[in-house]
Amino acid sequence: MSRISLIAVVIFSAFVMAVPAMAQKIVVVDIDRAIAMSKAGQNMNSQLEKMSKDVQSKVDKIKKDLQGEADKLEEQKSLIAPDALNVKREELRVKSIGRQQEISSEARAIQAGGQNALKEIAEVAVAELKSLSQEMKADVVLRRESALIVEPGSDITDALTARIDKKISSVKVTPVKEEAKK
Repeated sequence: MSRISLIAVVIFSAFVMAVPAMAQKIVVVDIDRAIAMSKAGQNMNSQLEKMSKDVQSKVDKIKKDLQGEADKLEEQKSLIAPDALNVKREELRVKSIGRQQEISSEARAIQAGGQNALKEIAEVAVAELKSLSQEMKADVVLRRESALIVEPGSDITDALTARIDKKISSVKVTPVKEEAKK
């Protein structure tokens, strides 16, 4: 019985050694970097930076205006009855909260618009990645950050960036207004 097992093991081993191991082609990609380095990604980022600067300018103006109103109110403190002064302070506080909410809403709208633009670029990137991996006859595509050691020829990030650039060079970042709450 043990002789038959030994023969089976020897035959199996010979078979395994005789069949060449099928090598899998593995490529890696840093899809986030490919999107960021693409023309569309850079275009999106420059639009978002400009929008953020515009919002910051509004914030600075609102702060200056509210501080001016607070200073005027402080100057009039001795001329106004305490109850009337408290009413004006409360009005100023409510106005300040309203302005903060407006700015927060605008910032969220810009962020949502940026996410939509990123989604548009990512859809192109994924389609191009699929096409590129098929052309390269890659069996496996890994995220770059999941591989410790990578041969330079296995990293297709730059090729993906070039493909994204051929398909899409810019996107429009359109702030998404929030629906009015009922």
